Amino acid sequence: METSSVSEKRASSSEEQHATASSQVEDSGAEEQKTTNISLITTDDPNSVVFDGPDDPEDPQNWPNKYKYGLVGLLSAMQTMVNLGTLMCTPAVPVILQSFGARNNDYYSVLLVAIWELGEACGPLLVAPMSEYFGRLPVYHTANVMFTVWTIASALSQNVEMLIAFRFLTGLSVASVTLDATVVGDMFPVEKRGTVQSILGIAPLIGPVLGPTIGGMISESIGWRWMFWILAICSGVIEVGFIAFFRETYKVAILRKKTKRLRKETGNEQLRPSIERPSSFELFLQKGLIRPARMICLSPVLILLAIHVSVIFAYLYILLTTLTPVFEHNYGFSTRSASLVYIGIGLGMVCGMFCCRYTLDRFVRYNKTKGRAKPEQRLVPMVAGGIVVPIGLLVYGWTAQVRAHWMVPVVGLAICGFSVATTIISSFSYLVDAFGIYAASAIAAIITLRCVAGVLLPLAGPALFAKLGLGWGATLLALISLAFLPIPIVMMRVGERIRNSSKLKIIF
Repeated sequence: METSSVSEKRASSSEEQHATASSQVEDSGAEEQKTTNISLITTDDPNSVVFDGPDDPEDPQNWPNKYKYGLVGLLSAMQTMVNLGTLMCTPAVPVILQSFGARNNDYYSVLLVAIWELGEACGPLLVAPMSEYFGRLPVYHTANVMFTVWTIASALSQNVEMLIAFRFLTGLSVASVTLDATVVGDMFPVEKRGTVQSILGIAPLIGPVLGPTIGGMISESIGWRWMFWILAICSGVIEVGFIAFFRETYKVAILRKKTKRLRKETGNEQLRPSIERPSSFELFLQKGLIRPARMICLSPVLILLAIHVSVIFAYLYILLTTLTPVFEHNYGFSTRSASLVYIGIGLGMVCGMFCCRYTLDRFVRYNKTKGRAKPEQRLVPMVAGGIVVPIGLLVYGWTAQVRAHWMVPVVGLAICGFSVATTIISSFSYLVDAFGIYAASAIAAIITLRCVAGVLLPLAGPALFAKLGLGWGATLLALISLAFLPIPIVMMRVGERIRNSSKLKIIF
């Protein structure tokens, strides 16, 4: 019979489980440690429940590769649906407002698109700590069902105010943007995460690019409400896949379940998991829900990364929200033809994904053999993206202004798409490695700031290009991006030192 897992295997297994988390946690006093109750129980405790050695089938990293990649496929599918919905309604906004007889069209036009990002900015602050308390599985199911429900409600909206409210709730119910990267960290070892993250990371980048194209075609063909109906049907089918195949991947939740089973089998009520969650839900509310805010305020590396990611993401939305009028006015494209230009950004993102796929894990494996592997090595593609983004902006802005062949500015857009992909994928890979069991909260903090930047900064895009012109407006953006280029370089050089500094370590 399986006992409390107090075999000689425990030491090596437990050490591996907590190596990353332990590097972030320092003892700031017994009282604080007791309050947070995120205790790492020593391996010589006979009542500590851990995985049964490195080959324990309950450990997600030991699951069959086919099953793990199947889960990655499920996550990618839901991630794609979520991100298609972000900007899918953009080309149909005039038709939507006309069908509702809405006034103050400029106000509603902005809200119908931007309100989603505001919801998405708030959602991760709830989703991430909830997943660290209850586990990934129940949070995914709840969020996916709510996403489908609110999308159906959007399709049934009777006025523009209802649609705006349901768009906010749909963005609020998104879980995949926060948890997907952490699930990869749960299932895959460090040297394999980069490839999987690059595959998974392309969905949230391609979605906003293809969304307007697909939404415009659906709206023009069968009506704008069918955008939401099709999105709801697809997300509902994917959730059925989650119900059928998805298993809990969070080690804390798995060990908690294992502990309950062993207590029943052995009659030993003193057994407890080697990683414990807060002892009460009230304590979780006090500590867990503010963890992302604490992390973004107290972790310098997280602050620097959030700034860099937010700027690059805001540039993407500035381009996405200004492309259609630029190509309609300068090149005489129809709305439908202009929507196809978004594919240029998407192709650049695919190239960025392949760049991350072929570099992230190779750097880690090479340095691991040299005994010097560290999370900061995940940031190499981000440096490449930071170098090329001003080039892409300059090519796009100046060639579109002088009305060079339309393919030339599209090449500039593709370069920008490459930069966005390398930045986002590298940042999530880094956060999973650097923040361990608290990666969900770290990613939530980044996503919140990223979404806020994606809402606010693009509002200045049309005015910027109207006043300075496309060429000089893009030049200004390029110069600003150069100012942020040193961030990933500095993090690669001194990021580990900052994270390991005794003055900066905190209990999250």
